[in-house]
Amino acid sequence: MKSARPSKTPPPRIRKTRNLHLGRISRPGTRYFVTLVTHNRTPWLIPVGASLAKPAESPAHPLLQVLHMGHDAGDWQIHLATCMPDHLHVLLTLGSRLSIGQTVARWKFQTRQAVGTSHKWQRDFWEHRLIPGEDHEDYGLYTFLNPYRANLIPTTVPWPWTWIPDPLRFHFTTRLLSNGTPPFEWTGQQTQERFRRLKTHSSTPSSVGASLAKPAESWTPQTDSVLIPRFS
Repeated sequence: MKSARPSKTPPPRIRKTRNLHLGRISRPGTRYFVTLVTHNRTPWLIPVGASLAKPAESPAHPLLQVLHMGHDAGDWQIHLATCMPDHLHVLLTLGSRLSIGQTVARWKFQTRQAVGTSHKWQRDFWEHRLIPGEDHEDYGLYTFLNPYRANLIPTTVPWPWTWIPDPLRFHFTTRLLSNGTPPFEWTGQQTQERFRRLKTHSSTPSSVGASLAKPAESWTPQTDSVLIPRFS
């Protein structure tokens, strides 16, 4: 009598977010470029209809306040942060008390405390640890130009959800226009080519990178328009 063959147990499913943990190292005093994404890319950070003239009314404002408080307390040092409707880019130096994972977890937790737990983040986050000697200038410019390259606003309008604690840390800030906006040509093809070599969420195959692959819808603001466009 033949013995019954043991049933084959399918291998456990591996979450794509585990890929984000590979090679993740927390080193105090090290610079990181970090991207957080909202759950299902829901634009709750800067909702449809949010006013550029009243940035404090959007959930992005308390998120930036969380970054401010930890920066002032010495838990981390923010170099540049830009909040978009469905994600956040931050260039920072890690403090000595918290790991990079604990730092991002605090951002998420304290933001949801401020704006309500119905607003959810995507699991985990994406980060690139800058090695010694790696220039942070292009990462700062990439972060600053994000809303302009996504066609959310024209280059003549300041994006109110960007924070640069020390503008002189970056060379590009000395070339901004008088109202703090970038020259129009900075959003052209030459800048696109410049960013191709950067290690960002969009250039790395991961669950976060895939979720941000879809660009925001282009729009041309009407005269005196202060509203954020509807996203696809």
